[in-house]
Amino acid sequence: MTTEEIRAKIKEYSLVLLKKGPKYHTFDAELQQQNQAAHLNYLMELRVNGLIALTGPVMDGGDIIGMAVYNIADKQAVKALLENDPGIVAERFTYELLTWFGFPGDKLGQENRDL
Repeated sequence: MTTEEIRAKIKEYSLVLLKKGPKYHTFDAELQQQNQAAHLNYLMELRVNGLIALTGPVMDGGDIIGMAVYNIADKQAVKALLENDPGIVAERFTYELLTWFGFPGDKLGQENRDL
């Protein structure tokens, strides 16, 4: 496959880096648990609807605490979805929105059917 053929098949995505927000440490345990459940339910709804290809936490202890790859190239559309995320609404999280490209045939590997 030539470089031009590869470039023609590249798919554009939106990459979101989820970061600690200004109120990340201000929630009591119960409120934090409720907000986290709402945040995760929201992400799973987007995933079920095919809007998110990949999402999950980042466990390195830094300010970036999660990431997601949206199946949407339109940054304004992704921003609108992000602004409805309960974790962002509550200011527990902020985000950085980036354009990201996937190459033909990219995949993460085999699904674990035992989970």
